[in-house]
Amino acid sequence: MQVLFLQSHCTCFRRKRPSSGVFKTSTAGKNQQCQKTLRTANLYRINQEIKFLYAKKSKLNEKLLQLHLKCADDWNNVWPIIFKYIEDKLTNKMESHYNNLNKKLDKLQEENQTRGKNAGAKTKKAKIKIEICY
Repeated sequence: MQVLFLQSHCTCFRRKRPSSGVFKTSTAGKNQQCQKTLRTANLYRINQEIKFLYAKKSKLNEKLLQLHLKCADDWNNVWPIIFKYIEDKLTNKMESHYNNLNKKLDKLQEENQTRGKNAGAKTKKAKIKIEICY
């Protein structure tokens, strides 16, 4: 909703079609109004995505709890052994997945640093790591 509001007030704002799952925005001008509109639209999109992912996570956690309780009821004494096995396999797989994501993130940060958006300005390399939280 806000993005449409912003589009009607800033003629320089354009939204390109996302390609390969990436949302891209651009402005035709370099004036402050265009840049502010672009920042606001990007922040709005990120906030909406965070809200959606949080709701999705909550629903998945609720389903997982229901399945866990059902399996514990059905399998009685064997369930802790099965659960431990599943948890170990999942932890190993997720660690490798997050390690790959961290490598990609480091590579993108290095590319961003070498490209030098602000020519001559000192840029700090932000270390962002994705961790597994239970």
